[in-house]
Amino acid sequence: MAHSIPGDLYSDSEAHLRKDPVLAGIMDQLDVLPDRRQVHGSIARGLLSAIIGQQISLQAATSIKARFTDIYDGDWPTAEQVLATDTETLRAVGLSRSKVDYVRSIAEYLLEHSEEELRGLPDDELEASLLQVRGVGPWTVHMLMMFTLHRTDVLPLGDLVIRQMIAHHYGLDLKAKTFKKQARALAEAWRPYRSHACFLLWASYRLMKEQK
Repeated sequence: MAHSIPGDLYSDSEAHLRKDPVLAGIMDQLDVLPDRRQVHGSIARGLLSAIIGQQISLQAATSIKARFTDIYDGDWPTAEQVLATDTETLRAVGLSRSKVDYVRSIAEYLLEHSEEELRGLPDDELEASLLQVRGVGPWTVHMLMMFTLHRTDVLPLGDLVIRQMIAHHYGLDLKAKTFKKQARALAEAWRPYRSHACFLLWASYRLMKEQK
């Protein structure tokens, strides 16, 4: 049976999420409840990391991120540093032309919006603001909110694994036009800890892969 480490992200949400038999069952299969929050540090790092990792394998993303940060002596760059880097240098680390454009768009956006300002925005306002940036879609925003900003009530239905696990565990038709509406409806019971529920669904996916 899973346990929650004192002070971790499930210390407040575990009892609430256990009201859902599916999530309770997942917890009971785990030794320790999952904590997929990542300390990206800045919003800039979180956004750049997400953009670089879009639509490529984890292995490829890890390699490109390493070469990208090598440009800046092994660290993640500031917005000013990104804009001062020529296109050829960015392309040489493995970024496509579109991703170079997206990286620059993020840098331009971050020159206009401070870290403090963005961290202070509520979820809906932050999402609306970030979606104005080229290359930044709902999935990227939701990953930033969950992993970098540790927002507790995010439902990333743009993530394929989350959709697959909801369909699998709750008997929904993934291909149905009403799937997302149905998924949002059942996830209402997880509020205000939908992020924590999704960490459990990701953990369930990993368990299923290991058991094959």
